Amino acid sequence: MINVEMVLSDELRQEIVATCHMAVSEALQANKNPIRSKAQTAEMFGISASTLMNWVKEGLPMINPAGGRVFFNYYDVIAFLEDRKS
Repeated sequence: MINVEMVLSDELRQEIVATCHMAVSEALQANKNPIRSKAQTAEMFGISASTLMNWVKEGLPMINPAGGRVFFNYYDVIAFLEDRKS
């Protein structure tokens, strides 16, 4: 393990803290309503919509009520990614 000490300006430190707070806030919001559209899910995980649909071909569950828009459950995506790791 390597320890690195960095000196940050107050402005940069505040920006990092604000970014972390925003990420945590978004994660908490996702947990309140775990159902997201295809575009929202792709954006949340930093992938393209086509990658998301490739994951569906690999077994990621999706919600497709009566052949309409496609939705995903946040927890299903997390579980899918965890399964891919092992």
